[in-house]
Amino acid sequence: MPVKQIYIIGKNGYIGSAFAEWLKKEPEKYTVYTIAAREFRPETFDFSRADAVIFAAGIAHLSSKEGKEAPYMPVNCDLAVASAQKAKKDGVGQFLYLSSMSVYGVEAGEIDRSTPLCPKNEYGRSKKMAEEKLTALHSTSFRVCILRPPMVYGKNCRGNYQTLRRIACRVPVFPAVKNKRSMIHIDNLCAWMQWAIDGQSGTVLLPQDPFYICTSDMVRLIAAAHGKQKAMVPGFGRILAMLPVSAARKAFGSLYYAPSTDDHSVVRTLEEAVARTEGSAE
Repeated sequence: MPVKQIYIIGKNGYIGSAFAEWLKKEPEKYTVYTIAAREFRPETFDFSRADAVIFAAGIAHLSSKEGKEAPYMPVNCDLAVASAQKAKKDGVGQFLYLSSMSVYGVEAGEIDRSTPLCPKNEYGRSKKMAEEKLTALHSTSFRVCILRPPMVYGKNCRGNYQTLRRIACRVPVFPAVKNKRSMIHIDNLCAWMQWAIDGQSGTVLLPQDPFYICTSDMVRLIAAAHGKQKAMVPGFGRILAMLPVSAARKAFGSLYYAPSTDDHSVVRTLEEAVARTEGSAE
């Protein structure tokens, strides 16, 4: 079987760099090229050797500064679409786009394939617009695969997981909640992406861990990984006061994808996921 040529746009991003390292474990199957999104000009780039192009670059959750809007649309949509157009012109067979659960605009409850896309912020709108324009490029010879992961976490990740980690390591008590959230460990996301490449998939995927996550359970396991005991108490109290309103809602509310028969995960339990993330397992 010929070695697949994989081009990843988003060299310096968390998902892009992780996926590149993931594929490099099998050099007999993949040759990986990474491209930094900053200053990238797809119209001058030659994708003709690529079997698949993965767009893993993106701007997420930036606040506007000095009256200027964060550049969600230019990167999350315009650059992605320009990259896909050039890839299609150069004869690439597959284009993977990392979208987000945010395209639904849902803040609580269950999401399934019938849930309409109604993003509530500029980040989500930029992802939705990109999806629409990329879908229009899909054909039998140019398969567009869109992935809408929930919150991604893993070793050296950024974002909300680090907030939970700081609390787990510094605060002796935590609210005892019974919530349910879809998240995905970076190793599981990489496994889903590899599956999509190997199957030359051209569809919309809703990847998630094969288990729902309870915030209290995750915090307890993070604390244990650092040799700390966590007392779980009813109510929010001072813990909530430490978090912005939006972060509190994300931490303690329930938001999840409906169960699916699709599962390409390699990390099967929350215990294993936290162990890998906190460095006590490989």
